[in-house]
Amino acid sequence: GPLRKIEVVVPGMKIIRSPTLSPTQERMAVFGTDTTGQTGLFLYGFASGTLSYIRGSDEADPAAFGFSPDGAYLAFSTLLNGGVFTVRGDSDLPERRTLFGQFRFWEDANTFFMVDYRPAGPTYRQSLSRGGPERIASIDSTLFADQIDLLFGMIPGTDLAYGHRGYIAERSVSPEYIVLNLQTGATSIGPSGVYDPVMIAGGQLLYQHVMEDGPLVFQSVRSDTGELYGPTREVALEFPGSNFSSSTDGSLVFVPRYEAAPDQ
Repeated sequence: GPLRKIEVVVPGMKIIRSPTLSPTQERMAVFGTDTTGQTGLFLYGFASGTLSYIRGSDEADPAAFGFSPDGAYLAFSTLLNGGVFTVRGDSDLPERRTLFGQFRFWEDANTFFMVDYRPAGPTYRQSLSRGGPERIASIDSTLFADQIDLLFGMIPGTDLAYGHRGYIAERSVSPEYIVLNLQTGATSIGPSGVYDPVMIAGGQLLYQHVMEDGPLVFQSVRSDTGELYGPTREVALEFPGSNFSSSTDGSLVFVPRYEAAPDQ
């Protein structure tokens, strides 16, 4: 069907990056700077119109946060591989969950995945109700010492996690699409040019083609293997740069990148 575009103005914000909807679509988390100069993570309530700053998020990683599937928690990381935190209410203090690592995505309402963000750093599963992180064993031997696998989500109804393989120090090299079988530890390497992939409705994978400044495209995914197939189709919207995410119902949330600043 036709695309339906809804514009959301967040009062009190000067700069916004990485907008992320809660599963209930009652709240939106953003990283940015408000009109007072405070930088970090903010929660915006659509019904109330209120904007709340998450205390202790001034060193949050702007590309590594997300709501749990039930919307109860927001997980985020601090920069420099500084660990994962969770917060419940708008006014609650964050609770440290790990001593290291970067948040990747939620597996369910009680468990999330993280990566030791260093060259060839492994992926871990962390439960909110049990002890330390569980390392995800991988039998892949093709990961170079200066590369890292970043997972972004699960293929629905499977044990397959998808993501991209890139270089930590060399950002000009286009990343490769990967699929990790969490049961066997086997990693499948797909085509290059798949940057920051996210699943959307209808078994489609949305990603930036080639690099983080490339066009936003979507492509079909085989539900049993996670393999990409068929032609890519470009999303005809204002170019969002890396400031986009996908909600649980497949909605695309993005910050437009304008060629010139507005007159007002």
